[in-house]
Amino acid sequence: MTDLTSPREVTVDPENVGTFLKLILRGASSEIAAADAVVRRSQQHGTAHDPESIRKLRLSFRRLLYRLEMMSDVEESLSSQDLVRGLDEVGKPLGELRDAEILATLVIKALGDRIGSPEGRQLMAMVTELRRTKQLSADAMINSTMYQDVIRATTGYRDSIATLEASTLSIRPFAHRVMYLSWRRLRKAAKRAKRNGSDDNLHQLRIAAKRSMYSAQAFEELLGTPTQRFASRLGLLQRHLGGQHDHVVTCAWIEKAGEDHPSLRHLTKTLSAKERKRADRSANKWTGRWKAVRKARPGDLL
Repeated sequence: MTDLTSPREVTVDPENVGTFLKLILRGASSEIAAADAVVRRSQQHGTAHDPESIRKLRLSFRRLLYRLEMMSDVEESLSSQDLVRGLDEVGKPLGELRDAEILATLVIKALGDRIGSPEGRQLMAMVTELRRTKQLSADAMINSTMYQDVIRATTGYRDSIATLEASTLSIRPFAHRVMYLSWRRLRKAAKRAKRNGSDDNLHQLRIAAKRSMYSAQAFEELLGTPTQRFASRLGLLQRHLGGQHDHVVTCAWIEKAGEDHPSLRHLTKTLSAKERKRADRSANKWTGRWKAVRKARPGDLL
């Protein structure tokens, strides 16, 4: 592997980390503002909830959070811990709403023709109420002081970058180090999942894949086509593992519904068993996606 901090690389690349990070923050702020505007228009007009706008808002926060985390792990002087915590707190209710929406979709699919039965209607009423509760929580966060504070903190952090010591660092070796660190963590997570393909290990692998994907996407334009291909393969891996996790969560929710409502136990036992089988099938197929990721990894970087 090449020396990622060689003097030659620093000399030939005059761009610095501060300039690059400002561009990322500016782009993230624009994405957040655009999705936020759509959500607020829906609220003002009293129109139906728009899952796509909430999804874009959630992904904007999550992308920025993961990128700042990875960059700060490589260069401590970026000092983004407070902003990262804020982004995480704001994004939680949005993520929980997404989980409730996926849960509703999978429960409908699992019920099939039984959706019209008394037990099916009762189960759907529970899912609908959960989704409504999570929607209210997401709406409350979007309209909260904390939400506005995080938006302002993102802008303030961007404006403060010029004073950071990291602004003197050259971007290309920095990008190499971020990519290498994210790859090392991803590889360790994959090894754990191969040794023990538990639901938790697969979920942690998905998180590592997503972090590595967002890191690669941040540097696609700088590092070129191999990094773009790598990011694309990571996207396929994390989506596959995300689907597996959705089945696991749905299985657990259905089982809990049966425990809480004895009249539903016969139905929930059948439905949870189906979701467990779907989760297990997905769990047995992730290695093919992983091999594609390994094959696509940029050899000169990783």
